[in-house]
Amino acid sequence: FIMMLSGLTEILFSLILIFSIYHAIDKRFVASSIVVSFIIFSRTEGFMFLILFLVGFVIEKKYKVIPLLLTGFVFFSILGYFVLDDFWWFINQNPYTGAKSIYGSGELSHFIQNTKKINGIPLAILAGFGIISIGIDLTKKSRRTKQLKLEIVLILFGFIIYLTAHSIAWWLGIGGSLGLIRVMAAVIPLAAILSLRGYNLIYDWFKFNQFVQLGLKIVVLIIVIKVPYDIYSLPVKQDGREKAL
Repeated sequence: FIMMLSGLTEILFSLILIFSIYHAIDKRFVASSIVVSFIIFSRTEGFMFLILFLVGFVIEKKYKVIPLLLTGFVFFSILGYFVLDDFWWFINQNPYTGAKSIYGSGELSHFIQNTKKINGIPLAILAGFGIISIGIDLTKKSRRTKQLKLEIVLILFGFIIYLTAHSIAWWLGIGGSLGLIRVMAAVIPLAAILSLRGYNLIYDWFKFNQFVQLGLKIVVLIIVIKVPYDIYSLPVKQDGREKAL
């Protein structure tokens, strides 16, 4: 919520990610492949999602779009060749190596412990129900089974793998990790979708009474809107640096 006012890389990353997933779910695989190919240039850990999208395209048997996952890399590598005289500059000049002695390290559960500040306990609980919802849907035989697999790979696995990777990086003090919880903003759209799934699951439990459903809707809205204001001081005040500027 507070990150949306910034121009930090996590916001661009989340936009590219959710836009490419939107295209994939909508069966526009060429567009999805091209869009997500640029994600590594918003944040380098985006390569994890290139692998997940590759798996997703294999599930959908869309093998022809897999080479398009290199679009962004080839485009910027060519530009880099003329500017830096190095086609492989993205790999050879990666600044996110070492620096454990500078940045330090911390607990493996660091990001889990900060759930309250990342997506909030209420949304985290709903996301848990969202995972249960996916499990329930997997037991049902329907035409959406293949799409559900795509959702699992890109959304559920995407969030879990990203969280795990950053947890390990901070724990081992690698990848230039500072343990900043703001990095999770990059995959908050995925967490939001899981939370919505969880809400829908609970909402359907009360379909016997529309007034109970309305009550649930109001309570969830109030909690979700209120929580950020309980955790952070909003509206955001200028700090010393901003006043100096």
